[in-house]
Amino acid sequence: MIKRVILLIGLLFCLTLGLKAQNRLATKRIEGVQYVSAQELAKLTGAEIFFELYLQKLVLKLGQRRLRLTPLSSVVVADDQPLNMPYPVRWIRGQIWVPAKYIGPALFILTQEDLAWDPSHSAFLRPPPSVNISGLEIKPKENGTLITLRLTKPLDYEVKEGGPDEIILLIRGGKPWKKGLTSIPTQGVIGGVTVSSENSLCRISFKLNRPNIKYKSYYRSTPPRIILSLWERGSSAPSQKENPLDVVVIDPGHGGKDPGAIGPGGTKEKDVVLKIALRLKELLRTRLKLKVILTREKDEFLPLSRRTQIANENNADLFLSIHANASRKRKIRGFEVFFLDYAKNDDARAIAAAENSAIRFESPLPSPQELSDLDFILLDMIQNEYHKESSELAGIMVKRLSSKLRIKGRGVDQAGFYVLNGAFMPAVLIEVAFISNPEDEKLLKQTWFQKKAAEALYEGIKEFKERYKGGG
Repeated sequence: MIKRVILLIGLLFCLTLGLKAQNRLATKRIEGVQYVSAQELAKLTGAEIFFELYLQKLVLKLGQRRLRLTPLSSVVVADDQPLNMPYPVRWIRGQIWVPAKYIGPALFILTQEDLAWDPSHSAFLRPPPSVNISGLEIKPKENGTLITLRLTKPLDYEVKEGGPDEIILLIRGGKPWKKGLTSIPTQGVIGGVTVSSENSLCRISFKLNRPNIKYKSYYRSTPPRIILSLWERGSSAPSQKENPLDVVVIDPGHGGKDPGAIGPGGTKEKDVVLKIALRLKELLRTRLKLKVILTREKDEFLPLSRRTQIANENNADLFLSIHANASRKRKIRGFEVFFLDYAKNDDARAIAAAENSAIRFESPLPSPQELSDLDFILLDMIQNEYHKESSELAGIMVKRLSSKLRIKGRGVDQAGFYVLNGAFMPAVLIEVAFISNPEDEKLLKQTWFQKKAAEALYEGIKEFKERYKGGG
């Protein structure tokens, strides 16, 4: 009898190991982030997989639903819904890889089932049948943050404040899938989620990363779910829907082993733009009381993709990448402001190619497919809600630079800048002057010119804040 029990336990143990091995997915760590291949996702979900040649997208198809993945883009499109991730889709040796922790919301739309990434077992877990609170979605919106808590049956609930930086959801009879609820990446005003249960009462706490948040709750029955809508306390006027602009990320281009363009007198782009960025940070911090983050505050190298990741991770309201232009034609001079879109002319395409060439300093280098043509990544960005604001921010910056600097402006233009791709907020790239022009180079070295450039950018941000964000 004892031998039979031991054999049975051994058999169950082997079956458990076999099940874990079957569910385990092959992963790759890229820049410290765990990625899983699209082929593995197709096997997991039972989806068909094919490539849309015209759009340059890999597609997972399950029934009538589709998940579209674009190499180099942080935006995935699930059943026509664009979803933002803090890390981009990668194309390595002919395979598409996605950040495992952040693809869950897109997989839910594709499969209509909750999946939570378990990094310790390299597997997506499904909720056990005993739970009745199965999933959570946190989605930043233009005027706030939307939280959706998915239920398997109707449940009574109440919402209360746990303090100035906490909102608590109490659900009677709630049996939560803690792994699924706490593995969701936080976004918007949500800084963290904790889940606990006691005496048939489920307590879900949402930590806020900023104070003065208003909220409303709703219940929807088909399918059953609780929805929390959160927004900033602003004007008492209920019609005001805009968030205040309070977080700006400034990116001084290049740095470290990447000097950027070098002028005829030996001036390095990386040094000039850092000085302008530091001055701009001080102006925004002291005059507008904004939270300002620099992607680098010293002479250090930073991968292009990491720069927008910093903006996304800090829930930035604006992203500015500051550069100095260069051309083989030494006579060309002036400032120019770009936003992300298809390049309309050879000059814009050449400037983008020069700035994108900084990727050669990255290790490991992206594959040739990733570098061959950036235009195909732009379709998702054009659909992004910040495209229009980015183009208008660029126009404001040109106007302000024109009023401050003693050089002629070259206006607003557009091109496929790698550093702007994946920014989930209005984003522009400013070429302050042509460092390749001897006269512009002399100006770029002058302290007064650096101050004027910083003041112009400050005034542009101030105007944008007042026009689009309700003045804070």
